[in-house]
Amino acid sequence: MYKQKRVGKDGKVFDMYKFRTMYNDTSYNNNETAENDPRLTRVGKIIRPLSLDELPQILNIIKNEMSFIGPRPLSVEHHEKLIKDLSVTKIIKDNLVPKVNPGILGWAIFRGREKITLEDRYNCNKEYEDNVSLLFDSYISWLTFKHFWISYTIFIFLFITIPLLILYLF
Repeated sequence: MYKQKRVGKDGKVFDMYKFRTMYNDTSYNNNETAENDPRLTRVGKIIRPLSLDELPQILNIIKNEMSFIGPRPLSVEHHEKLIKDLSVTKIIKDNLVPKVNPGILGWAIFRGREKITLEDRYNCNKEYEDNVSLLFDSYISWLTFKHFWISYTIFIFLFITIPLLILYLF
């Protein structure tokens, strides 16, 4: 597990917890995450596509720094870089700080995760903030369940059910 400084609600900086899934090589791709990142560990190749590396963020939810659903928080370094970047529009700069608690799940995840542009990610986060409701959160939860249920079922079967069955039989 490791923690990383992130920008939360109203610009408050907090430590976000994650399982380490990558080797620390800050020289690669300006330390930006890529789809088939060569820094992934063997365990990371398994748990990252299933988003299981996000489980320690439940501690952040307990500490009321995050919620289950909301915009994904930017790292402090990424946030500061965007503020200084001349190509980022003033509208995005003015709204980089979330007005709601950041979340483990977000609307931008279903628009392409790391594959979408910064502006698209910002628009997804803004759309979420403008439409915060139990119904919208339920919809995002349903999309998550639908998207990941096969992966989670296979993971649970392979890594929990089979070993328990083997222990029980022997």
